[in-house]
Amino acid sequence: MERGNRSLTLYRWFIILLGAAFLALIGSGQGRGSLALFLFFCALAVGTELTRVPNGSVSFSLGSGVVLAALLCQGVPAALGVAAAGQLLADVAERRLSLDSAFNSAQAVLAALAAAVPYHFLGGTPGGSSLAFLLPQAAFVVSYFLANNVLVGVALVLERGTAALAENRLLVGWDFLGTLLSLPTGVFLAQVYQLLGFTPLVVAAIPLLTLSYIWQLYARVRAANEEIVALYTATSSVGTSIDLSTTLNEILTQARRLVRYDGGLVYLVDEETLIPAASEGAVTDLQRHCAVPLGQGLVGRVGVTHHAELAPAGAAEKGGAGSGCRLALPLLAGERLVGVLALEREKPPFSPHEVQFLAILGGQAASALENARLYSEVAALARLDPLTGVYNRRALVEALTGELARCR
Repeated sequence: MERGNRSLTLYRWFIILLGAAFLALIGSGQGRGSLALFLFFCALAVGTELTRVPNGSVSFSLGSGVVLAALLCQGVPAALGVAAAGQLLADVAERRLSLDSAFNSAQAVLAALAAAVPYHFLGGTPGGSSLAFLLPQAAFVVSYFLANNVLVGVALVLERGTAALAENRLLVGWDFLGTLLSLPTGVFLAQVYQLLGFTPLVVAAIPLLTLSYIWQLYARVRAANEEIVALYTATSSVGTSIDLSTTLNEILTQARRLVRYDGGLVYLVDEETLIPAASEGAVTDLQRHCAVPLGQGLVGRVGVTHHAELAPAGAAEKGGAGSGCRLALPLLAGERLVGVLALEREKPPFSPHEVQFLAILGGQAASALENARLYSEVAALARLDPLTGVYNRRALVEALTGELARCR
């Protein structure tokens, strides 16, 4: 794992330095045309990144269309500068500037530079925004898409192995949709500028950003609605059984509907100890059978504080806990601790949004566990004579009937 992290760090810095070098060598001038036009394309690229349309854990933007428009109007140097500015300044505007921002910006520069090669090879030139240049324009956006995803794919393999490529298929498909939309977007912007001038271009960009923003809002509302439906289904399913074992397994099943995890455990409180009662996924034998005293380790602390806790990847501890990102969530019936839900996955860390959803599920799960436990206790009492404490006549008849049926 440490070697993989070192390789990923070296790769990311290599891309950052390479992208910065090409940007300095080729993109030092904005190309033909005015500085105002170049700055406008940069601002428009930032706007398209800020209005990215989400779809679950992935999203797409029309940023590559703006890069294409800059290429058609001002050439390769401007396209490189716009590609870098769109990624970097959008993160600055959202106050999430980090090493990832520099990597994404450098990646966009290299992708734009790689895409410019087939564009010029097929006869594309600055100013070639008419339909006669449709083939080199299409070659640019497709090459830009491929180069971006190759660079991302290498980073994913170094970070999480080849299995991450299968998980990344949704991102690739969603990004390809953005690529298809970027071709007419870029050609439209370039045509408006070359036929009508700068002011009409600014006016044409306003409805473009507005539509992107409305689409973003619609996607967010739709995602929120899907989350509410999933949460309602999960909380409703948890309380459908009065069997304790079934309820325990159902908690882990429904938790997976809300968040992705690799391994999960449900602990039940027994005086001063938390006993593992159900597990799912990648859980070690030690975790599955090792009781946790209250106050010890992540799970034990949560049992005392009654507040959810997160542990970052690599924070291993006693009790067989793995090295992935871990979450421990108390299952509370009112103020009383019923158990603890513990989940683990490699990456990414559990988000506050996911913790909030699991907390809602946890409240329903605690009530369901209480009901199942009370039913088990009442059923056991019904089978015992209240004076002698041994099985009563009804229990003996049921046992005898069952044995006779088994022997037939």
